[in-house]
Amino acid sequence: MKNVLTDIKNKALPVLQEEGVIRSSIFGSYARGENTIDSDIDVLVELPKGKSLLDLVRLV
Repeated sequence: MKNVLTDIKNKALPVLQEEGVIRSSIFGSYARGENTIDSDIDVLVELPKGKSLLDLVRLV
């Protein structure tokens, strides 16, 4: 599991920083160490005031 989280961190951090994310964390089964092959990865992000999740995923 640690390798998976390290890979995600290495790939996601540059993108999150580029998008102005203030803080991010993983929660759910991966954070608890209870993930399975079918688990998704839950990420919580704190965005700057005035920026929405829709901006982050480029839907707006």
